[in-house]
Amino acid sequence: MFSKFLEAAIKPLFFLLVSFGISTFAKAELLVSPEKALGLKYGPDVEITKKNISITEAQLKELIKKVQAPLESKVYTFYIIESKSDKKTIGYGALLTDTVRAHNQTVLFYLTPDGGLDGAELIAYYEPPEYKVSSEWMNKNLKGKTQKSPLKPGDDLPVVTGSTLTIESLSRLSRLALALWQIPFEKSKPTQ
Repeated sequence: MFSKFLEAAIKPLFFLLVSFGISTFAKAELLVSPEKALGLKYGPDVEITKKNISITEAQLKELIKKVQAPLESKVYTFYIIESKSDKKTIGYGALLTDTVRAHNQTVLFYLTPDGGLDGAELIAYYEPPEYKVSSEWMNKNLKGKTQKSPLKPGDDLPVVTGSTLTIESLSRLSRLALALWQIPFEKSKPTQ
């Protein structure tokens, strides 16, 4: 008799736990692949080359100063976008991940040939969807930013109620994208 009571009590509890677990994982969302996002941004007449950038301990210390945030990784993924017709570099992509609150977001930053921001695309977001900012917000507020831009929420990045931590993470990642670009690409950019 007691076992039937226990079984009757445990089944609904088990169902709730399983449902909660599934709904928690349902929040995790891969939105688009980096390659597809780059293809949509730059069109079919480009060649996209993926390049992993390894940095030294000294470069890591310099990046931490520029980004004004702790960094642990010494390997970062960049994409070089070249025109198929003349093999001229028309842009770069920096694929970066950061923790928002308790979970990560991965953002693809579009960079101009001279290392400025040309927008961004959210690739994956693992926080609740109500914390997410739109691609339109990222492109409107990040495009045209450079190393000289503060990239600080409430300064040159507007704060969106409910997305404050997401925007703080985006500001760190934006500063990181700009600073990382300088390591392998600034020396190779054409002089004017």
